[in-house]
Amino acid sequence: MKNKKKTSKKTSTKSKDKDLPKENDINPGTVMFSLERSLFKSFGKDSDKALSKAQDIAYRALEEEDPQKQIGLAFDALKVSMDCADAWSILAAEAESPMESIMLYMLAIKAGERSLGDEFFDENFGKFWGIIETRPYMRAQSGLAKLLFDLGQTSEAIEIFELLLELNPDDNQGNRYILAAALVEKKKFKDLKELLDQFDDASAFWQYSQAIISFAKHGDSKKSRELLQAAIESNPYVPELLLNSDEMPELDQPFYSPGGMSEAIIYVDLFSHGWDEYPSALKWLARNVKEAQSGKG
Repeated sequence: MKNKKKTSKKTSTKSKDKDLPKENDINPGTVMFSLERSLFKSFGKDSDKALSKAQDIAYRALEEEDPQKQIGLAFDALKVSMDCADAWSILAAEAESPMESIMLYMLAIKAGERSLGDEFFDENFGKFWGIIETRPYMRAQSGLAKLLFDLGQTSEAIEIFELLLELNPDDNQGNRYILAAALVEKKKFKDLKELLDQFDDASAFWQYSQAIISFAKHGDSKKSRELLQAAIESNPYVPELLLNSDEMPELDQPFYSPGGMSEAIIYVDLFSHGWDEYPSALKWLARNVKEAQSGKG
């Protein structure tokens, strides 16, 4: 496996089970899983009491901040039911090596598939996430896809992210952002355009993606420059970080502020490798930024 260069993507891939959190969000971890735990108890299937008990332990693990306590609770859950996908995913996230993590995520996915069953997939395809019991499976698939993306296995990650969007077109997990970055990296601009058109999203992730698509198709056209200018207006911090991504600041918060430095850090963390794979686009960005600065001077 090839490693991603420059950044580790730790800031982006740790955002669990929702759209990338914004600055005014309450701490997403404890509150989110506590709510889901209550919903699971109220609306989850009663057909497998052992799995329900194991899932309750897994929720306690997800709410826990101490990694060692998380691991202990995950093992406790698996003692009750080996079909507890969240327990396998917790172990995968804390694994000591990428290969071990991949294997554990695959066990999590298999556990989710067993617990849901083939008939469930057929009947509810496209309605996942809204059904509480699907979320451990969705988390496992997303965790594996993010890991593969971090490891440079971009094509494999794209396949999983596209499956997740088919299962849950509303994309409550925010998988579309890393998928967009992966599509830029592979220069799959037609697929990227289709993805952008699926969502009414004004974030920097979408704005800069629109600009690079236009440049790939039309070069340094008036339209391309207009889209790039719109992207820069949506977040002016991105170009400097993108052009100097070896000097990336650390993200010291679990959320981002739209248009702010925190959003720019996450964007560059995800997309910098894709821009690096497209040198002419980086030169175009640098030239337009320089011209804009000269014009102000």
